[in-house]
Amino acid sequence: MVVTDLDGPVEKIEEGDFIKVIHGHGDNIEKLSRHVPRMKGIVLGTTQSIPVRKIRNIGGFTDGDRSVLMAIAMGAERVLLHGFNFERPVDEPFAVKLEKMKVARDIINSIRDAEIVLR
Repeated sequence: MVVTDLDGPVEKIEEGDFIKVIHGHGDNIEKLSRHVPRMKGIVLGTTQSIPVRKIRNIGGFTDGDRSVLMAIAMGAERVLLHGFNFERPVDEPFAVKLEKMKVARDIINSIRDAEIVLR
């Protein structure tokens, strides 16, 4: 499963053979309109706002902590996070992303219902 707001390698996500959880927010509406219709396989939608139709607010602040919350809601006892780095975010602006990673770390560190493993 990949949880994303489409700020990464969208073409790989479109074609990938995995469940796609696409997070919509005010800054990515154009990307959603362009890429989601081309997605293959199972595509689910999330929001940080009021749920609309089949779009759900599952909590979380970043893709990483949102994916952990979703996995736990589905009954996971152990969650492996790949490609999630609290100290070295890959997106710009770096200072803003670093602050977001602090919030994500706090959310993940507060979880007691499952083992979280960063890879």
